[in-house]
Amino acid sequence: DKWKPENLAAFVEFYNALERMLDRTRLNFLDEKHIVNKDVLQKKVRRDPLSGHIPHISVSGDFREACNIFACITADPTKPPTFYHIRKDNGSALSFMEFVTDVTAQQFLKH
Repeated sequence: DKWKPENLAAFVEFYNALERMLDRTRLNFLDEKHIVNKDVLQKKVRRDPLSGHIPHISVSGDFREACNIFACITADPTKPPTFYHIRKDNGSALSFMEFVTDVTAQQFLKH
């Protein structure tokens, strides 16, 4: 539960740490998300009341097919805000290290 007092306290501590940072352009966040086709589809699809258009997301017929999204976002205004890979592997530690290696090699993430 994100509203528990200890979670709110952790957020305040994190926020205060960000506020103390002198150079926020070096701030980066990396994450990985496992996506399964069935999770991409909305549970309810609503028709646009003005145009009548029904949104469509194309996926393969195999609803067990999965992929992983690795993403890095930055606060540096001299770079594009995101760098990402979409892969069909299982999102292993090796896959994540390959992503980190690539994001570093492209000089999006600096050591």
